[in-house]
Amino acid sequence: MSDAPSLASTLELLGPMPVSQPSGPASQPTPPRRVTGAMTPIDWGIVVTLRREAAQHISTASEQWLDERGAPMPDEDLRVHA
Repeated sequence: MSDAPSLASTLELLGPMPVSQPSGPASQPTPPRRVTGAMTPIDWGIVVTLRREAAQHISTASEQWLDERGAPMPDEDLRVHA
């Protein structure tokens, strides 16, 4: 074992480690484009209908979960169903 170089002397052969600035992500996501100008008005009747349908689906899924597992659906899963 005496013939093997020490770790310290071997690392010295490599020289100092170059200093580099940390880089960010390889690519930044492109933000969604916003259309300005003429917007179509919101049809609140459709919004209300869709929210009611979503609430019914969530309620049904929650009841089914409770029946099958005997415990309420975790918040994370409720958000997925929402």
